[in-house]
Amino acid sequence: MLSKILLGSSLISILLLSGCIGLGPESLALANPLVKQFMSEYPNAQLTATHYSVEESAQILETLSKDCGKEYAEGKDLYRINIDDPDSGLKVVAWVDMSTQTIECAVKYGTDDEKTISDDKGEEKKCKSHAEEKCYGEHVYWFDSCGHKEDKKQYCEHGCENGFCKKIGEGCTDTDGGENIYEKGTCETGSQTLSDHCNSDGTLTEKYCDDNGEIKAETVECPEGYECSDGMCLGLKIEECSSHNEYKCYSAHVYWYNSCGVKEEKKEYCEYGCEGTECIECTSQHEYACHDGDIYWYNSCGFKEDKKEECPYGCENVECSQENLDECQTDIDCDDSIISTKDFCTGDPKICYNMEILWCLSDDGYCPSSCNHLNDNDCEESDCLLSLPVTYINTSTSVNSNIWVLNYQGNGSQVLWSTGNISVVTVVPNSGPSVTLMPQDVGSTTLTVTDNSVGPDCSVSIPIDVYSIY
Repeated sequence: MLSKILLGSSLISILLLSGCIGLGPESLALANPLVKQFMSEYPNAQLTATHYSVEESAQILETLSKDCGKEYAEGKDLYRINIDDPDSGLKVVAWVDMSTQTIECAVKYGTDDEKTISDDKGEEKKCKSHAEEKCYGEHVYWFDSCGHKEDKKQYCEHGCENGFCKKIGEGCTDTDGGENIYEKGTCETGSQTLSDHCNSDGTLTEKYCDDNGEIKAETVECPEGYECSDGMCLGLKIEECSSHNEYKCYSAHVYWYNSCGVKEEKKEYCEYGCEGTECIECTSQHEYACHDGDIYWYNSCGFKEDKKEECPYGCENVECSQENLDECQTDIDCDDSIISTKDFCTGDPKICYNMEILWCLSDDGYCPSSCNHLNDNDCEESDCLLSLPVTYINTSTSVNSNIWVLNYQGNGSQVLWSTGNISVVTVVPNSGPSVTLMPQDVGSTTLTVTDNSVGPDCSVSIPIDVYSIY
């Protein structure tokens, strides 16, 4: 009969101080490093102990396997220690084997299906619960990212294949349940009704529904000791068939067959499939390969096992990749496909710099807005020859600056000045070959000058940054 004990953090302290470590299940659980760390982080956590006898634990092997990340074939005298923190919603579960006074495992469940498993040696590994789904036996089970089987995801009425339940065709029914030669069946769809029948040569034509919902037929001979009668194989001498006469593979497992060739109960469950009359045996840690950026062991049947090596910089060709501190090797590696930047690869370690081209420099493939074809052959020839003596202005809120324009075509009154944001900078006057820049506040804007004697499109602009000296 299950028994439960609820302990608060004060009683846990008494247990630790009184020298009882190693006697009770709670003390054994609290000696585990993962449990110790959890209790130090969440001192208000509540501890509940539930006892399972050998017979009772045999009924919850699936829960035990899910928590500990390994398979159990039989029950043990166990305590399940639940440690729940009401504030964070996190919990730790520890399984204690009282017959050996050892911890089977401890597992911390975090958020987003993350869990940390501590084995009987105190070694920890992090796994993500419900990471993948695949067949186990005849049904679909969840497996965590470490390859451990968890709870059943889906019951499969007709068996499991490639991680999915096998389907009986929708829209098609078979009264004998499928390919059943020992019972007469009738298949029916919306347009057809066909029944199993015997042929003149004594064979049986068995009708069944395929996965596409269509009626299929297969002609078979009845096993020895049977004859075809009224659409099914009937036994002639059932009393002479001896049970457990032989065994062979059927649907990935080993089954018994009687002397008349009739399949009986399952003899052996095969985790990795069946071949001939025997389960396929897989050698653990047969080889290793890259998976999700780390190196994992694989058994001889190709199933992924535990992580062999964690690779901080990824995995390639069955080896961890090495850290490469250099971002680039040559300037070409830094090309950002932006024509207005100059791209450099420099430094130690080498990194890329993409600098905006603000100066008038020929043959660099770019014409800044403050340049023209007279001082930069990358600029197209035009009637507009305006240029400025600088390509960038950096000033403070307390300093007025003078700026002038070069190569204007008309008289000075046709040269107009403006700033993009007058709350940052104003110009006085706003026309003429030169003006005074008057910073107003910290910020960034642009200064634009236009030669109206050529037209409104004849203009150049430069960026302005205003900073505070206080």
